[in-house]
Amino acid sequence: MKAAKSKIIGLLLVSLVVAMFAIPAMPAQAKYVYVDFYRYDISKYEETAYMKGYDKNGNQLWYYQCGFYEKAQMPRITWIGINDGKVYFIEDGDVVALDLETGYEKWRNTKFGGVPTDKAHVFSSTGKLYLSGYYGPDFFVVDKNGKTVGKKSKVSDSQTYWPDKIWFTHGDYMKIHFSSNNKTVEFDVTKYFY
Repeated sequence: MKAAKSKIIGLLLVSLVVAMFAIPAMPAQAKYVYVDFYRYDISKYEETAYMKGYDKNGNQLWYYQCGFYEKAQMPRITWIGINDGKVYFIEDGDVVALDLETGYEKWRNTKFGGVPTDKAHVFSSTGKLYLSGYYGPDFFVVDKNGKTVGKKSKVSDSQTYWPDKIWFTHGDYMKIHFSSNNKTVEFDVTKYFY
């Protein structure tokens, strides 16, 4: 009887150990993720940036290193923000979206080519990202899956450049303010959709 009990306990322990190692590791299911963005100069000629994602307890969940780029007049990497479970930024003209909980790249759109300022972008209620870039394009839209859905090089005359703010006014109408001549342009965004 004693030997049978020992054998059963032994089998249960072996089953438990096997079950522990048979369960695949799952990524952390964070209810809230905070992201730090750091852009820095490697030298007076080169720049880069990196991001770290943290859970609500301050534990680091992921790290993302951007590429290394020759410095230009405007930063080559620009923080956009967090929307719909994704971290958005511009890297050398590409619009990039990372998964908020894992830091893995979900998609990269190479069609923008511009550099927005910290206020020259806005998200719509459907998750589209609207951008206006220094030296163009004045108007660029990418959907939440990374597809380009609208683009226009210039929405006004050639004297308007250096957009510093973009926002919706009503319905499908949007305004862009340009610091080059302190001009604000209003237009129907659907006019430039594909």
